[in-house]
Amino acid sequence: MDASARSETARSATGTRSAERAVAAVWRIESARIVGALTRMVGDFGLAEDLAQEALVDALRQWPIEGCRATPGHG
Repeated sequence: MDASARSETARSATGTRSAERAVAAVWRIESARIVGALTRMVGDFGLAEDLAQEALVDALRQWPIEGCRATPGHG
């Protein structure tokens, strides 16, 4: 592996770790509000938790590639 490839791999790993930290922080801060809002929308707490967790997984997939929005819990 040449220096350029190692540098790109390091940037990718750093971006992934950064995204994981951002997702974890958003989850800690916003999960109760997200699950509560979803529960009101779907009328089922268990389903609301499942939907919120699916959104978390989507964020873990997207944020390392696309970046985290300035206000990830809004809009």
